[in-house]
Amino acid sequence: MLVALTLSPTAFLWRITGLSHLPSYPWQLLGLIGLATSLLAGSIVALDQRLAAFPLRAGLVALAVLASYSYLSPRFFDFNIDFTPLAEHSHVYDMEPVGLPVAILGDNQIALLDYRIEGPLRHGATVRLNVLWQALKPLDEDYTVFVHAVDREGAIWGQQDTEPQEGEYPTTEWGLGEIVQDRYELQIDVAGPREGYQLAVGMYASETGERLKMSDGTTEVIVREVRSEE
Repeated sequence: MLVALTLSPTAFLWRITGLSHLPSYPWQLLGLIGLATSLLAGSIVALDQRLAAFPLRAGLVALAVLASYSYLSPRFFDFNIDFTPLAEHSHVYDMEPVGLPVAILGDNQIALLDYRIEGPLRHGATVRLNVLWQALKPLDEDYTVFVHAVDREGAIWGQQDTEPQEGEYPTTEWGLGEIVQDRYELQIDVAGPREGYQLAVGMYASETGERLKMSDGTTEVIVREVRSEE
C-alpha cells in the first residue's frame, strides 16, 4: 500500500485525505517502506524454524553482506600529484652555484642558470623542461618563454609558448637578482623523425613578438638531455 501511494494515480488520495501536508514529496514514503521491509525480512528468519538451521542462517547473513558490499566498501580516488617545488612568488635571491650560466638573454637582462630535461627526446613523447631563470636587471617588459622541439634540420615538431609560471609570475614582477624556477611541457609530434631532437629555448616580448638576443647574437639557446659544462 505504501508503495502504491508513491505512484501518480494515487495523487487524488493525497488531496482527499490531507496526507499531502505530511511529507513534502511522495517518494519520502520509501524510507518507511524500507524500514518495514527490513523488519519483515528480519522477523522471517526468527519466526520460521526452517531458517534457524546454521547453514541456512549463515547463508542468509552472507547474502546480506555481499548484497550491500558495494555500498559499504570505501571509495578511493588516485591523484597523480607532482610535488616539484616551483618557488612561486617565494622571491629566492640566493642559491648554491650550479656552474656558469647556460645563456644570457638580452642586454644582460636575464640569465638561464640551469635546466633539467625529463622525458625522452623522440617522436610521440611528452617532454618536460625545468629551468632556473635569474633577473640581472629590473625588467620593465613582460616576456613570453618559448620552448621548441627541433630536429637536426631545425624543423619544429612541438612547442610551448607561455609567460613564466603559466602567466602567474610575469617578468615585470621579478626582483633584481631574483631566481625564478619554472617548467614547461610539450609533446613531440609523432609524425616527426623518430629521434635526434633538441630543445630550443628563448624569450620574446609579449606585445611585439621581438625575441631577446643571446650574448652570442642568436635568439635561442639549444639545450640537450645532458648539460655540457663549458
